[in-house]
Amino acid sequence: MAPLQKHRWAVAGGFGLIHGAGFSGHLTELLKSMLDMGTVWGPLIGFNVGIELGQICVIAISVPMIYGLRTVGKWEVLVPELSRMIAAVGFFLVMTRLFDI
Repeated sequence: MAPLQKHRWAVAGGFGLIHGAGFSGHLTELLKSMLDMGTVWGPLIGFNVGIELGQICVIAISVPMIYGLRTVGKWEVLVPELSRMIAAVGFFLVMTRLFDI
């Protein structure tokens, strides 16, 4: 394992915690009106199933693309660029959420 990738799990875990906190905050806002009615479980389960199905779709699309890019030999060139694109989209989403843009 390359020295730069030694602590990749910690970075991914940290971002996962931030991401999860964002979803929980959004979910809390969505369910506030239903907390008084006592009908939390249906929407909660539906929200989580939707999140998991979305993740499965992303994996189903990205894994074949990753294997294809590795066989072509362009993986080392594309990883930094794809990482920059993902970081830019994440930054944009955080800013829109923080400043209600």
